[in-house]
Amino acid sequence: MTQHTPGPWRVSQTCNILANGQGEFPKMVAAIYTTNDTSPTYKDREERDANARLIAAAPELLAALETLTVAMYDEVLFEDAIAEARAAIAKARGEVTP
Repeated sequence: MTQHTPGPWRVSQTCNILANGQGEFPKMVAAIYTTNDTSPTYKDREERDANARLIAAAPELLAALETLTVAMYDEVLFEDAIAEARAAIAKARGEVTP
């Protein structure tokens, strides 16, 4: 049983990490800032957004790794685990819409 706030997590428009509970209001898990929040450059915002995506993908990344460690000796389970891992990686990289 995990002790962290259950996922899925998502990035809000203000770069907060939110967890959507079952029938609950979103819960803020983290707030992501730039190194210079008073006057952030494009690079600062780009880095902040990438950090936020990576953190928001953490529950899926953890689940994918846990699945892979169990499925690595079963070819059918392993294919599903690889797909789960690829989806989590894509979310962390911002390649898919959450």
